[in-house]
Amino acid sequence: MNNQGTAFGYQDFGFLKSSSALIVPYPAMRFLALFLVSACVAAPALPPGPADRVPPSAYKTGQTPADAMKTMSLPAGFQVSLVAAEPKVVQPIAMCFDERGRLWVVEGMSYPKKRPDGQGTDRILILEDVKKDGSFSKVTVFKDGLNLVSGIEVGHGGVWVGAAPEFLFIPKDADDKAGAPVVLLDGWGFHDTHETLNSFVWGPDGWLYGNHGVFTHSVVGKPGTPDEKRVKINAGVWRYHPTRHVFEVFAEGRALRRRPYPSSRSAEGPGKHRRRRRRPCPLGSRDL
Repeated sequence: MNNQGTAFGYQDFGFLKSSSALIVPYPAMRFLALFLVSACVAAPALPPGPADRVPPSAYKTGQTPADAMKTMSLPAGFQVSLVAAEPKVVQPIAMCFDERGRLWVVEGMSYPKKRPDGQGTDRILILEDVKKDGSFSKVTVFKDGLNLVSGIEVGHGGVWVGAAPEFLFIPKDADDKAGAPVVLLDGWGFHDTHETLNSFVWGPDGWLYGNHGVFTHSVVGKPGTPDEKRVKINAGVWRYHPTRHVFEVFAEGRALRRRPYPSSRSAEGPGKHRRRRRRPCPLGSRDL
């Protein structure tokens, strides 16, 4: 594992009191996402919610953060703690932890439509548990003015950001002051903004992995690369090497939005899925 202990959607951090799953929410589900994030932190918590699944109709009128925790349906042995809620965090669309246990959150205010150039309203926040009580009460704005951000990871002296049509690296200093963004790759499509580059995670091999949905068509390359030398991707997993600056498609054949869904159809008809390309996955045993 890398120093962030990441394995394709699962994170096991030593600074937590128990391990837990990190669930990346759908961008449109702003209210719910705030509490899926809270489930990632095993701090002092309320007793488990009802054993039976709460019907969707129960959420139509909305709830306060405290009421939402009381009515969440949890598997045996799980607890929920509130990390952050509105107005501290709004429209969270992507997130990751750094080696200090801080939570980096993208507020996707541009979603679902990309704003005109220079008018981006997305920003990256750093949430820190300075009181050591699981509340993540300190919030710092790392970078604002971004546009259609859909993925984030931290490492190698900066922040890796997906903001179609660009894949960016934002360097930072020891005080977390952001430098000028560097465009590493461009050509990422946003025909369907729900399915552009997303779900960044470090692999144990040192590469940065990400997902890409089926209904967005990207032709990726370094800025200035001619079309015939670019890499096409519309459904699958891609990866990027942080020091060699190499990009490649790792696996194809599924519609990968925020989490994998089987959408590739074969000639055998609906429900019959095919894999056009597959490699052994370094991220765990999940079948891609």
